[in-house]
Amino acid sequence: MALEAVQARAGHASVESARVYLHLANDWLADQYRRAAELIDADAGRAGGGGPVSAQPARGRAASRAVAGSIAAAQWAQIAAAAPQVAATIGRYLQRLGVFLAPASVDAAENALRQLARWLITEAGLAAVGDIRRDDIEDYKVWLAAQPRAGGRVITAETHRQRMRTVRQFFERIIEWDWPDAPARNPVIAWDIPKKPEPLPKFPGRPGRRPADGRGPGQRRPA
Repeated sequence: MALEAVQARAGHASVESARVYLHLANDWLADQYRRAAELIDADAGRAGGGGPVSAQPARGRAASRAVAGSIAAAQWAQIAAAAPQVAATIGRYLQRLGVFLAPASVDAAENALRQLARWLITEAGLAAVGDIRRDDIEDYKVWLAAQPRAGGRVITAETHRQRMRTVRQFFERIIEWDWPDAPARNPVIAWDIPKKPEPLPKFPGRPGRRPADGRGPGQRRPA
């Protein structure tokens, strides 16, 4: 497919930028571009072989996955253009996760870390993972808790908890692996991860309380 189409879909300022990032050594990031290219070509084919591509997503389960994938690919392209070191570090990390985690777990990590990367370049103005400090995470927590979800409401406490845990594990691992782009210490502390709420007891009340007739536990009411 033409480089101009990738440039338009990814939001690059020039065709040369698209050319550079299409040939990145990072296999994972390059695969994201290839997926975007395949989706664009598929849309063009449905539109009539080279005619204008419809902005409306196609129907069906496979189409919904394809549209979501193209959005992710375009977002990673924007991240790579603005902060290539961030994209390379997270891409390398996701490749490592694929060795010992299930695909669904890797997808969840990709979603959370893509969100972190977008916050880094749009809100914090940082271009490297190693530049993240403790006060940055304090700002990120507030921003994350206010993110919208379907229905116009903010994300749930469980989603907040899982994403903060994923971010903490990311820093924990790259520090342990001694990666050059890792911060000196983990900027996410345990208290940043909201606790999972305890389920309510099925039979609330004071334990050991005896009935008014004096019966003990398991005793029947006297006739």
